[in-house]
Order: sequence, then C-alpha cells, then structure tokens
Amino acid sequence: MKMAPNLIREMAGIKYFWTCFHYMRSVREAFTTIAFTLMLIAVPWTVSGDSGESDFGLRDTITVDASATIKDDIEVEYDVEFNNLDEDIEYQYEIWFTRVDPDFSHFTVSGSFTSDSDHENVKNDWTPDQDGPYTLHATISEYGNLLASNRDTFDWGDAANNGAPADVLISANPMQRYYEVIGNESRQNNITFSFDGTHTEIGANYKLEWELYHGSEINESNSLIGATYTNLHIIQNMSGLGSQIDGWEQDTEYTFGAWLYRIDGTGDDLSDHLVDSDEWSFVVGSEDEPLIALQFSCPTDVDNPWTIPLNNTLIQNNAEQHSLQCDVRNPNEVEVSGNHSIQIEQGSGMTFTATPSGQFTLQPDESTYVLLTPQVLMEENPPTAEGVLLLKALIGADGWIDAQSAIRIHYLLEDEEPVVDPPPVAVLFVDSSANVSSGDAPLEVLFGVDVSGGEEPYLITWSIGETVISNSAMFTYTFDSVGDYMVKLVVTDDSGQFNGSDLFISVSAPPPADPLSGVVSLSPQLNASALVVNASIEMQGFASGGEEPYSFYWDFGDGGSDIGENVSHIFAETGNYTVTLTVVDANDQIDADTIQVNITVAKDDLDKVEDDSKGEPSHVDESRSDEKIQLALTSGGALGLFGLFGLGHWRSRNEKADMLEKARGELQSSNDADSWSSDVGIEEVGELYADFDNDDFEVDLDLIHD
Repeated sequence: MKMAPNLIREMAGIKYFWTCFHYMRSVREAFTTIAFTLMLIAVPWTVSGDSGESDFGLRDTITVDASATIKDDIEVEYDVEFNNLDEDIEYQYEIWFTRVDPDFSHFTVSGSFTSDSDHENVKNDWTPDQDGPYTLHATISEYGNLLASNRDTFDWGDAANNGAPADVLISANPMQRYYEVIGNESRQNNITFSFDGTHTEIGANYKLEWELYHGSEINESNSLIGATYTNLHIIQNMSGLGSQIDGWEQDTEYTFGAWLYRIDGTGDDLSDHLVDSDEWSFVVGSEDEPLIALQFSCPTDVDNPWTIPLNNTLIQNNAEQHSLQCDVRNPNEVEVSGNHSIQIEQGSGMTFTATPSGQFTLQPDESTYVLLTPQVLMEENPPTAEGVLLLKALIGADGWIDAQSAIRIHYLLEDEEPVVDPPPVAVLFVDSSANVSSGDAPLEVLFGVDVSGGEEPYLITWSIGETVISNSAMFTYTFDSVGDYMVKLVVTDDSGQFNGSDLFISVSAPPPADPLSGVVSLSPQLNASALVVNASIEMQGFASGGEEPYSFYWDFGDGGSDIGENVSHIFAETGNYTVTLTVVDANDQIDADTIQVNITVAKDDLDKVEDDSKGEPSHVDESRSDEKIQLALTSGGALGLFGLFGLGHWRSRNEKADMLEKARGELQSSNDADSWSSDVGIEEVGELYADFDNDDFEVDLDLIHD
C-alpha cells in the first residue's frame, strides 16, 4: 500500500485518521496505522538545511536563494526565493541585514506562509542607514526547526573607509611613558586621558567602562577608580583623577583599562555583549629612561663583504642596482624618530647615500629597511680596493633619553680601475614671475617660469601649502577667497638638482557693488494717462548698479505678466492700472518700480455703421464729445498717436500701420511745417467709413496749424 506525502503530513489530525482507515483492509491494519500515527505525533519531524531530507525521506532539499541589489544608490532591493517547498505546509522565514558586527541587525523582517506551490518569494526595498559592507541573511523554518539558510553581501556608500569593527581606544595628551608631575599641579591640569568608542553600529546601544589600576596588571584587587558611561567619548583630567585616589605616587606604574559593550534587548530584559577592550600603562616619575638602540641587520660581515663593481657606467647610471639593503627594527614600546648617517672608517675614494635620507619615524616594534647606494667615484682620489663604512642612527622620543645605533659594513671593489669623475652638471637656474601680486577677489593671476641650465627634462611643481596647483611652465590660476597666499615653485632637473622660488599674492575683498536700481517707462510716443483699450502698449525696463546680468519681471495690474527688458501689453478694459517692474541681478538683489497706466478710450465709443457700398459717417457718443485726440507730426514725418480711441481694438498690427502711413502722407502733402500738433474733439474727427467686406476704415482729420 502506497500513501501520498500530503496524506502523511495531515496524520496529526482527524482527516488523516479517517483517511488511514480508508486504506486499511482489516482491523489489525487499522490499529497498526493508529499506533504509527501516534508515534509520528510524539516524535518531532526534523529536516536538515544541508541535505534537505526528512527523517522519513519524503521531501526534496529545501533551498534558499538570497540576493541584494543596489537601486540608483538610494535603496537596496532584497529578493529571497524559497524553493522545493511542500504544499499546505506552514513555514516561518526571517530576513535581516548586518553590517560589520555580525550580531547586530540593522533591519529585520520575519513572517510565515502556507505554500500552495513548490516555491515562495519575499521581495522588498530597504535603505541602509550607515556606510559599510553589509550581509543579507535569510532562513526558513518549520515548527521551530531550521530547514535552510543563505546569505548575500554588498557594499553601501564608502565601504572601504567604513569597514572597521567597533573598538575602544585609550589615549593621552601628551602621549608618553613617563609623567614627572609630583608637586606640579599646573602640569597635572594640562594632562588628559581619553576613552573613545569608535566605528560603532548606528541604531545599536553601547556603554563604555574605564578603570584605573595600581601597577601593570588589571585585576579587582588593584582597582583604584572607574566609571561607566553611555557617552562614548570620555576625557579625564590627571589632576582630577589624582584628587579621587588620594594623590599620585612617585615612581609608580599605573594602568588604564577600557571596555566597550553593546547593549542588547529592551526594557528590563537587557544583556551586555563585550565588543572590544584596550589597556595602557604609564609611570608617574622620572623621564630619564633611555631608549633602546635600533636593531640593524645587514647581509654582510668581515668574511662576506659587500661587493661593488668598480665601473663608472654601473656606478653612475645603475647605482640602485648595486645598493645594499639593511633591515632595521624599533624594539622600543614608544614611537621614535631619527636620522641616518654614514661614516667611512676605512678606505677612500667612495661615498655612499642612505635612504631614507631625511628624518624617519618608527612605531613601536615596527620594522623597515635602509638602502645604501654607492654614489660618487673621485678621479683625483682613486678608490681603495676595500673599505669599511659605519651606518649610524640617532633616535629620540618625548620623555626618553636619545639612543645611538650603529653597524659596520665591509665593502670590496671588484677591481682597481681608476674612476673618472662624471662631467659636471650645469647649474639649474629658475626665474619665476606673476603678472599681478595683489587685487580684488576673484583674482586671476598668470604665473610663468623660465628654466635654464641643469639637465632636461625638468619637473615643474607649483603649489600652495600641500596642494599642487600646476606642473606647467605657464598657467593661469584664480584666487576666489580673500587672503595672503605663498605660491611655491620647485623645479627639479633630470640629474636631481632642484631650485625654486616663492611668490606672494595678496587677495582683498572687492568694493561693494552699487545698489540695484530698476526703472519702468512707456514708449516715448505714448502717454500713460490716456491709452486705448486693446491697443498694444510698448514698455521698457532699465536697470543699473548691482551685478549683471539682470532679469526683468512685469506685472501689468490686470492679471497679466511678462518677462523681458522690453515688452508689450494689451489692456482689454478701461481703467487705471499699476504696472510693476521687478528687477533681479546676478546676486539676487531686487528692486522694483511702478507706473500708472490710465485706459480711458473704449471700443464702445465708436459705432460702426455698415454700408454695402462705401459706408456712412459714424456716430460719436455726445457725452464724450469733449475728449481729445492728441496728434503730433515732427519734421521727420513720424506720427505719434497718444489717445486714439478704438485703435487696435479690432485691428491687426499691419492694418494699424497702413492706416498711420496713409495719415502721415496726407499730412506731409498738405504742409511743410516743422511740426504739427492738435487737440481735436471727438465731434471734429470727421467721418468714419467702414468697408464691411474687408473690415477697413479711414479717419479724416482737419488739423489746425499752430
């Protein structure tokens, strides 16, 4: 008898009980099935996340596919796929993100589902709250038993500089081994001890503990004083600590211990998880403890000397190929600094250089090397076949006595061929210049240099402080900020010679700009006090002061607006309008000006009379018969129309231009006067004719010569 897997999974319920009886053929088989069912209920099912098979071999391997994808550098999409699931089974899942600390979750989502297929997908977006390397975790369980898990990793933001684990550091200012402070309260006040917790996880809770011990060992019996803080940056003054421990003891060693804990849980259910610890010891007493000499190690001795080929070409052009490397180690527990030097004890005709040639620094127990290079063979003093040089180093540290280190190195020349000095290298000359040395910001300066002598090619370096601003012989640089600058020039030739100069540039603040001023005006041919409805009115904006360029914003007072220096506008109704011009300069200074525009002549003042043949005279409203039409004719023939009612109300720009041109011609043909002007009443306008087919009209005016 073969039973379906889904039937077995339901064996804990009544449905399974009756289904078993359906498959049984005898009472004995029924009792056997019941016993088997009770056993399965009593013994929990277990499924391995590795193998994916149950104790009864009824399931395929359940797998989890987890992936995290960064979307547009603003969020992460996590996509978790659970595969090879069985139907009608309730599963529990958990998805969470960790950063550097694997025990702290920045984001967790969990839930359950009853699968209706062989796979299930959980997909959503999340935005990390801290730069660094992240890990996406995903698990699936059934009845509390882990079935399978998976993970994926990704970098968020500047992960390269934010991947260090949380730590705690003890430091002192000044940082030294010995403190001579007994009887010197002022010096104790100037010495501080710091306890800092760094690289912590955002969203996690931490606490920092520190303790001071008598002696070099950390144990409760030696404890003098301590404290716990949720603040992760603690500073203690040596004088204040001394008053709490009944004073410091001369020639006594003390030790600080510091511990950083992550606090897990909520409410009353809290637990501490140690993240990192640090300890540091110091001595209250004499500073006269000597440093330990550096430890040199060179691959030579008396029986195995440093062999140098005596050849001009090899020595001069390939000197580094014949260098000798000696290892050096700092055995001290403090940082030391010093300089190397070389002394010839035996032999002549040879010189050597040591790299590093200047001051060096070595951390406690740090190892490095010194490179010795044969440098010069002198013709007037032929080198001896062998010799001995002394490599020395003088080191020092604050609060310690200097120490001298030295090692003897035997060298041997392969032959005694005389050596000729290389040809002298021409002296390197540098002549630098700047077109200006001072001015207002932003100040543009042209720098240049003429180089001669030495050996080409030249390496040219211009710098301000630690910043290199150019490697060109001539360039332009702009100083945007006010201040005094030293521009340093260093030129190095191919032989290693260098020369340079310093140029000083003074940048002052520019004088304040004139205040911004904006002015609005109408076209010179128009009068703002009596304009026509629906006529196009030209307006001009003017600006001065401030900082160009300017922006012009118009508000015509009738709900209309425009942008630009010169604009035109049509007012649809009579009335008194306030036109406002707002000017904004490049520095966002603002100024405004207004002008009053009075629209007094309306289209309704003209009654058009239609005539199929040639038109009839128009009728004028007697109540407006005393209004004037102002006209002017200059010797140049330009007709200025200041208040002609109805013009533009139903005419295009081209039609109005034709009308004005016709009027101008008639006026010029009738008189040669230098100028004409008239205030003509509406009753005196004459006759208005309308051609209804073309919608044209003419106005005949009788002007009176002044």
